[in-house]
Amino acid sequence: MTLFDGAPIMTVGWNAALGAWLAVYSDLLVNEVVACSAPELTGPWSEAVRLFESVRPDDGSWTYDAVRHPELDADGGRTIFVSHSRPKGTGWFDAELPLWRVELAAE
Repeated sequence: MTLFDGAPIMTVGWNAALGAWLAVYSDLLVNEVVACSAPELTGPWSEAVRLFESVRPDDGSWTYDAVRHPELDADGGRTIFVSHSRPKGTGWFDAELPLWRVELAAE
């Protein structure tokens, strides 16, 4: 059974601040890192919302392999940390792995 459409590499884990399961990933061929949430692992899952855009305008590449690092969560899960891969624009397999700090807002 499909729960939601996402990327082949993602992180799914409980987020205490949201009181929900949180999935973080980057869609294919775009520069956005997104998240969706659900009260139970089986859903229902929310629509994906953009956490941030990671752009390297000099080479037209895209973001991939986005994952959340729950071991770095702060403020009870209100602050999460996400890393991803993106080409540096200097050759094949030459990537950088930025780490982003994301403050989650209550809705």
